[in-house]
Amino acid sequence: MTIRSWRDVHVPPPVFLVAAGLAQRALSRNAPPPGPWRRAVSVTLVAGSAALLTTAALTFTSRRTTVSPLAPERATSLITSGPNALTRNPMYVGMAGLLAARAVQRRSRAAVVPLALFVLAIDRLQIQGRSALCRPCSVPSTRRTVRGCRAGSVRFAESLFAETASDVAHR
Repeated sequence: MTIRSWRDVHVPPPVFLVAAGLAQRALSRNAPPPGPWRRAVSVTLVAGSAALLTTAALTFTSRRTTVSPLAPERATSLITSGPNALTRNPMYVGMAGLLAARAVQRRSRAAVVPLALFVLAIDRLQIQGRSALCRPCSVPSTRRTVRGCRAGSVRFAESLFAETASDVAHR
């Protein structure tokens, strides 16, 4: 395999998550301990994010398709139910939520920087790189393209919650 650009290097998303978590820890080393409200918010974010990650992974597993973005050729079905009915990338949203919880808990603005870099890395190295593979993702029974599943540049925040004009045009 020849690597033609840095986009050809595929890193598992959990590696980005761990790296961002370690960077948050380093950047907020001297953060004061969280108060009860901050602790409650961060615990709530962790619970919601973990539930989203787990539910999405279990949905993929129950449909006997891969959860690995590094092996899209092993996908056996397009998941549009469960968490995927809300967002195209529930596992990435869950990971970002874990980092957001950590930033809240650490009470540090600097801890938001690794979160932003995580989102940027996932967008550029995972989502955009896989978007071209979604070209044949139309659902035959509805004759529309699944939200966010189109070729071209896909912005992370756009793919999370919003339908864009090009999504509507494919209906």
